[in-house]
Amino acid sequence: RIVESLLKVRGDEYSLWLSSAFSALQARDSRAIDAIRELQAAGALVLTTNYDSLLSDAKYPPVTWQERDRFGQVILRDQRGVLHLHGHWSKPDSVVLGPEGYDRITRDPDTQFLMKTLWFENSWLFVGCGAGLDDPNLGALLSWSRHWEESARPDFLLSLEPPSIPGNRPRNIQHLAYGDHDRLPHILRHLAPARRARPFVTVDEHFKLYRADNSLSSV
Repeated sequence: RIVESLLKVRGDEYSLWLSSAFSALQARDSRAIDAIRELQAAGALVLTTNYDSLLSDAKYPPVTWQERDRFGQVILRDQRGVLHLHGHWSKPDSVVLGPEGYDRITRDPDTQFLMKTLWFENSWLFVGCGAGLDDPNLGALLSWSRHWEESARPDFLLSLEPPSIPGNRPRNIQHLAYGDHDRLPHILRHLAPARRARPFVTVDEHFKLYRADNSLSSV
């Protein structure tokens, strides 16, 4: 709160700080990111609470919670993008950094509607989440979801170690510990449908898969 308040009263300092902190951020090991992109290419929605561009590129640009129309279009698969639930460094007004930001997003009815729609219609895979699941935004969504546990789709939490489960965590979340960071890319990569469908191979965008077998003359 203090950092955000001080920088915002000094003109462009807030924007400059976000840019210097996140614009050039790069992953030392991109295997997990590459695996997430494979899932995205297979049709999964990618939503992040990070402000950086590690998951974004020209094909999948960042889309913030304030861009409601684009956010909805990505959810409907009408356009591509990475959903930045707590904002992106290039759009300072969208960044949820402290109490003021959390207050804005939790009081925004359109954003909350979209989040609840996402929760109802999809199974969520939480990767790299710890205490973030209890923040004022995601935590509120999960608390709300407890009223719908009987009809909830299964969600999954991948964590390094078996987590201690808070009493307010929804029961539809299944916890899976991978034990070693080197195993995470392997696990994510084999969630992609194309991986599970081997020995099937891609043909084109209209007829995705067929069985690769030299003894067959037709598909």
